[in-house]
Amino acid sequence: MELGGNTCLKHKRRKIIRHDTNAVSETFTVLPALAMVLIGFTIFSIIIATAYTTFDTKKEYVAMVEYSDQILEKISSPNACFTTDGNTINYLVFSSNQSKHYIETVKSQFAPYQLCFSVKLSFEQVEIWLPQPISNNYSIGNQYASSKQVSVQINEIKTLPGTLTVVLWQKTR
Repeated sequence: MELGGNTCLKHKRRKIIRHDTNAVSETFTVLPALAMVLIGFTIFSIIIATAYTTFDTKKEYVAMVEYSDQILEKISSPNACFTTDGNTINYLVFSSNQSKHYIETVKSQFAPYQLCFSVKLSFEQVEIWLPQPISNNYSIGNQYASSKQVSVQINEIKTLPGTLTVVLWQKTR
């Protein structure tokens, strides 16, 4: 009888478990769905953060290129000491101390923005940097450049095609 009574007890337990609607495993069926929602939210957050970072980087790049263009236009304007008739640059005046002083004056106007720049005039095999060539202390990623085609007046008779380039970088604090 003990055997029969034991099996009867097991049968009753099975019956109770089968009809129990509040099983322990039922509440955990939400966890996979919750995990999927959290993974989706995390991926969405990463995409938004990446998009914002990319936008911010591009915005900074555009601002620096605009500064470079502004400096180039100011330096190649007809009011510059070495510029004559339109886009013609007088080579003798450009390589003089007067031009270095003019470039330093323009540099001082952009100093509050923590910006430094050098100007390069190149024609044929000649390159002239004002005020000095770019040092290797600055990485390529931190430099921005704008160029403009100009005429370089060597003397009263000879004028050659050339390029005026402004290379800009931001000072590190």
